[in-house]
Amino acid sequence: MICESVIETILEEEDVALDDEEGALLGVIYDCCETLGQCLASINDTKRRREILQVLFSAYQWDAIKVGGVGAADCVPEILTSKTTPEERAEIAKWTRESMPRGKDWSANYGRGVWGRLLLELEVDVLDDEAYLKICRETGRLNDLIERLLELKRFKEAEEAAQAAEDYNLLQALDIFTKYKQADLAEKLVTERLKTFKDDRLLEWLSNTRKQHGDLDGSLELEERLFWKYPNIEKYSKLRKLAKQLNRWDNSRAHIIAELENKKDFDFLINLYLLEKEVGNALATLEKLPPRWGDHALHLEVAQAAKKQYPHEALQLFSKEAERFIDYRNRDAYSQAAQCLREIREICRQLNDIPTWNKLIAEIRERYRKLPALQDELNQLKL
Repeated sequence: MICESVIETILEEEDVALDDEEGALLGVIYDCCETLGQCLASINDTKRRREILQVLFSAYQWDAIKVGGVGAADCVPEILTSKTTPEERAEIAKWTRESMPRGKDWSANYGRGVWGRLLLELEVDVLDDEAYLKICRETGRLNDLIERLLELKRFKEAEEAAQAAEDYNLLQALDIFTKYKQADLAEKLVTERLKTFKDDRLLEWLSNTRKQHGDLDGSLELEERLFWKYPNIEKYSKLRKLAKQLNRWDNSRAHIIAELENKKDFDFLINLYLLEKEVGNALATLEKLPPRWGDHALHLEVAQAAKKQYPHEALQLFSKEAERFIDYRNRDAYSQAAQCLREIREICRQLNDIPTWNKLIAEIRERYRKLPALQDELNQLKL
């Protein structure tokens, strides 16, 4: 009775439960649901058991449907299906059907999927194949539908079901086709929607599948498509590795650089040069970047990379960045400026050119003598 009352009270005050950032009240619901499940083993009174099951069902409905699944009643489906009699499961199945949403929006589709899963678990012992498939279709349980169709070797129907699925749902179903030794059919399903897909993970799956089958040319084509959709270093590295295996990297790389130049994507191009340790090209491309307020990271990264091979260019970059930091006139920026100046000192030592450093730091000290915070940051680094 205490557990029932606690669950019902928290559900009535759902705003309080959901605003609890640490999730303590949601944990209380979970514990109470577990306890009610344990109580069922010791209660034989039909009416009392029905009351407990109704509270558990309400808790699951609130958690899984109303608030989108926050884990407060995750233990309930197992209780409803394994700690109940056949008659009780039939009654719960009736409640489930009565709670089934009728709309066509996302929320209704989601709700039907949740109730569909519970319904399949409740009636697993009484459903024949056609009844099972009917529930899957009515509630949007695509993976369950496809798996049962493949079990029955009804491959054409499984294919048609997957063809009608959205990208995300198809992605989830691909492993099922593979599990039932229908990998070729899975590949066909993805290939058919290459021109219309929206989920890049389908493209990644197909690329990896082709690679596993030894079709490196087909995989490279897809990797190039993935790279140009959202260029990044990870995709570039993956593309480079594959193209090198095919002895096509020189041409691919030249094309990538030309395209990036054409698109004036100099930031990404500099990162590519740094990745490949082409510091000279990174320095040359850095000069093409338009001035941007607060943009220091890339300049400093190039300066760091240039210290050994291009020390004079690194000196210029660190000096420029130090001046920019000082112009912000705040403590954090002064700290950054001091670190740039420390790098300059190290490069001057590397070049055995201490007079240049002494002259520079004396000039900085004098020019900004009225900035005590900057002077303090310089003192902390012993500059």
